[in-house]
Amino acid sequence: MKNLVLFISATLFSLNVFSHTGYPDTVTCPICSDKVVFHLTASMTTFGSTYDFQKQGAIGYYYEEMINTCRNCYYSGYYSDFDTTFTDALVDSIRVVISPFTGMHIDESMECEIAAEIGKFHMYSNDYLANIYLTSSYFLRNDSLQIDRRKKMQNQTIFYLQEALNADEYTTETNATIQYLIGDLYRRQGDFDTAIQFYDLAINAKKKKDWVKGVAQKQKELAETQDADNSI
Repeated sequence: MKNLVLFISATLFSLNVFSHTGYPDTVTCPICSDKVVFHLTASMTTFGSTYDFQKQGAIGYYYEEMINTCRNCYYSGYYSDFDTTFTDALVDSIRVVISPFTGMHIDESMECEIAAEIGKFHMYSNDYLANIYLTSSYFLRNDSLQIDRRKKMQNQTIFYLQEALNADEYTTETNATIQYLIGDLYRRQGDFDTAIQFYDLAINAKKKKDWVKGVAQKQKELAETQDADNSI
């Protein structure tokens, strides 16, 4: 019996450690007052990431529920963007921002696009916008029918990452990481010469994370052989 108890305890511990857990929470849309349900992550287990930083492992619906959309008015954002109050003038302005999306099919990638447009209206940081577009590109990673759309999201990510670099939004050490990511996003679109330029910036940076040089060199080799693999 003692061994059985130990086995059950070990099994439950293993399931708890290597799993994703979450819970639903209902919020109110600040534009139309409709209810929106988020499925929030309580815990998850990651096993590394792709080379463009998408977490891998027992992450459940982490990315799918990061940004959500009101199905009535199409307002989109993070959990923290709901359950707030806007002035009537601000509500009217946001309605104008999201009006081009009205009636469109809203998938996870589109939710991010709408949230990014609202973020631009609010003049949020370039890094904030870059992360939304990068997340949007993750949903299109393996979709062979939406390659152009995926590349558009990656281009938007590049644009705002470069704007963030120009605005000194990162520490000196983080700059090399961002340069590496820009290089990898260019490689994934088939712009190998530009990718190599940014890989070299990351490789030669005086201050950088310990892992940056090795990973940048590895991905640079792909660019040199004109490998645009977006699955990794």
